[in-house]
Amino acid sequence: MSTNGDEVSDYHYADIPDTVRTKPYFPLGRHTWAMFKKIGLSAYEKANEKLGEILYPTFKRRLDESIMVAKKTIEGKFSQPDKIFSYMLFPPVGAIRADLQQGTMKLLYGDSCDTTFVVADDMSSEVKILLNAHLEDGIPIDWWVAGPDDELLDRRHLKYGFRIREAPKRIKNMTKMGLSLIDVLKDIRNERAPQFSLATYQTCVLWSSGMLNAIGEASNFEAMAFIHDGINAKNLGLPDHYHCYCPWPPLVHTLVMMGRVGWTQRLCGLSTEHHLVIQPIEPESLELLKKDFPEVIELWTQNQFVEEGIPTPAMTIGCKLPNFKDKKTYENELFEFKFPEGNRVFAENLGIPVEVMIRGLYLDITPETPLDAKIDGSKILSKNWGLTTEFV
Repeated sequence: MSTNGDEVSDYHYADIPDTVRTKPYFPLGRHTWAMFKKIGLSAYEKANEKLGEILYPTFKRRLDESIMVAKKTIEGKFSQPDKIFSYMLFPPVGAIRADLQQGTMKLLYGDSCDTTFVVADDMSSEVKILLNAHLEDGIPIDWWVAGPDDELLDRRHLKYGFRIREAPKRIKNMTKMGLSLIDVLKDIRNERAPQFSLATYQTCVLWSSGMLNAIGEASNFEAMAFIHDGINAKNLGLPDHYHCYCPWPPLVHTLVMMGRVGWTQRLCGLSTEHHLVIQPIEPESLELLKKDFPEVIELWTQNQFVEEGIPTPAMTIGCKLPNFKDKKTYENELFEFKFPEGNRVFAENLGIPVEVMIRGLYLDITPETPLDAKIDGSKILSKNWGLTTEFV
C-alpha cells in the first residue's frame, strides 16, 4: 500500500502474494476486487475465514424459500406468480420468476438432477463448503450443506486416497478435480438421500472469492454475466475456469458456447423474461456482515444503490471486459469493466430508501429499454422477495 502525503491510496494488485493461487482471477469479480482495493488482503482473509458462518444462513434462506415458492406456485396459492421471485436452486445466485421456475430448471437440468457445489478457499486451496441441491421434474425439493468443520470433508477418495478437502491441492485442473470428486460425493448423496440414487449427478467447482462476488451482485443480468465470465475464464486469458460444472449439462454447455451476450440474454429470458431484477441480500447475512464487516456492506449496498448505480440490462449486454491476455492490464491495473453510458438504476431515482431496495425489486427494464430512458418509481412492478413480495 502506498501513501501520498496524508492520503492513503487503495491496495494494489501487487499487494496480493503470488502464493495466492487465484490472484489472477481477483479482478474478474467487480465486487470482490473493489472490496480488496478498499480493505486489503488481511481483512479479506478475515472475511474469508468466516465464509461458512456467512454462507450458511444465506443458502438456508435462499434454498428454503426456493422450495416454498415452488410448492405454493404448483398449489396455485399465488394470485400473481409472474411478479414473485426466488433464487434458482442452482446456481443459487440468480433470480427466477415463480411461474417460470419449473419449466426453466427442467429444460436446463432434466427430470431428476443433483448438483454438489464444491467451494474451495482461495487462501488455503482447500475445500471449505459442500452444498448439495436436488431438482425433481424441475421443482426444487431438497438440499444439504457441509461446512469447514464437517467430517464429510475428511472422507477419502477410495481410488486416489486424498480427502475431499485436499482435492484442490492434489488436482490443479478444475474439471479433473470436479470429475474425480463425483465418486465420493455421489456415495455421500446416496447415503443421505437414497431415493435419488438414480438421478443425474454433477459437481460445480468454484472458488470462495467468486462465490462472494456472485452473492454481492444486485443485478440478475450482472450475476448471469459473471457466471459466464468465470466459466469462460480460460478463453479470457486466465489459467483455468473460475467455476465450472463437471460434467456439463448439455443445454448449459450449448448456452455457454453462445458467448457472454448470448448466454446472459437467453438465461435472463428463461428466468425473468428479460426483466431486470434487483436481487436481495438475506437479512441474516446482512446482520452478520454489519457486525463484523461493515465496510463490505457499504461496498455492496452504498456503491451499487447510491454511488455507482446498477447497470441496466442494455449496459450489461454492451459491457467490454478488461484484456486479461495483456500483461499490461495487470501491470497498470487496467481492470475497468467498460459499460455504455446511460441512466443507471439508483435508489434515489426509484424514489425508495436503500433499505427497501436491498430487499429486492422487480423492474420494468429490459435490454430493449433505451440507455437514456428515464428511470423512476414507475418502473417498479413488485417489491421484496419470495413469500414477502408486495405487488405494485
